[in-house]
Amino acid sequence: MRHAGSTNNLMGDARMLKGRDVIHLPLVHPASGQTLGRVADLIVDPEQGRVTELLIDAQAEGGTSRISWSQVQVDQDVIRTEAQPEAASQDTAEKGLCISRFAGCPVMTQGGRSIGQVGDLLIDPSQGHVTGVEVTDGLMQDLLTGRIQLPWPDVLRWSPETIVVAEHWQDAWQRSL
Repeated sequence: MRHAGSTNNLMGDARMLKGRDVIHLPLVHPASGQTLGRVADLIVDPEQGRVTELLIDAQAEGGTSRISWSQVQVDQDVIRTEAQPEAASQDTAEKGLCISRFAGCPVMTQGGRSIGQVGDLLIDPSQGHVTGVEVTDGLMQDLLTGRIQLPWPDVLRWSPETIVVAEHWQDAWQRSL
């Protein structure tokens, strides 16, 4: 099985996917062939360091529904499930962190030094574990040196205002090269 956005990356695993590669994929019930909607966002539990749910733009109901990551199989261009998504309440997104809200969020060290902005999350598709944060420092820098991929354990605090990483983040990044 190939996974969406599978990439060799600095984290050392060839089966990682990026959160943005999952958003907008169709959610399909394979037995019926019915498209249940499209992924609108991913809900992350930062304490567990994993994606817990997918928010789905439900075509049939005209609203938003949700489904547990454990109930889906992520393929390259489709997400499959035998389960039916549940209606999403207004506070569903508040129980975890929506990754779409964090694109462009500043990434700083404990000492306050700016590293860049969140570009994406790196996810292990089998269990939904967040393995890292992809950090961008602008288009030119991305083209010259590529994006930084910080291991998830180096993230100390994750909030809508900023992401704080350990001072030794560069050591972990250098080891992964």
